Amino acid sequence: MDKPDLNILRFNQEVWSDGCLGLGQANESCLQALVEGWQLEVVHQDQNYFYRTDATGEAIRRSTLENNLPPSVGDRVLAIAAAESGLSVEQLTITDAEPRVWDGCLGIGGPDTVCTQQAIFGWRTVVEGGDHRLVYHTDMTGDDIRLNDSE
Repeated sequence: MDKPDLNILRFNQEVWSDGCLGLGQANESCLQALVEGWQLEVVHQDQNYFYRTDATGEAIRRSTLENNLPPSVGDRVLAIAAAESGLSVEQLTITDAEPRVWDGCLGIGGPDTVCTQQAIFGWRTVVEGGDHRLVYHTDMTGDDIRLNDSE
């Protein structure tokens, strides 16, 4: 059996800000309504692509954004960063987000820490605001978010 050409590496259920799935262009009119859907990371050979869909898959758009952190994960990271920094969410910005595959400790285990050797898909996210720069490691859904205080 041949190996499939496309593989879905990760997916998140999301609520997009408009009918263009948050990817509208300046010359495009987008329905101003919350749209339930999905974000998928698809791998083809050694290339990764991000796609956004509506709930039924009728609307599908390829994301060309530099940062494809799912909005639901970004919101959770910003809320935690606000609590830890003492700044408001409005004073903070996610300046970088990279998809990662972590170990059971989300890549933050010390020398005496035992981490499971399972693959956990997630994100390395950098938040900045004021004089703060915080680096977080998350799982795919943002249910597990950990501050990497060594970066």
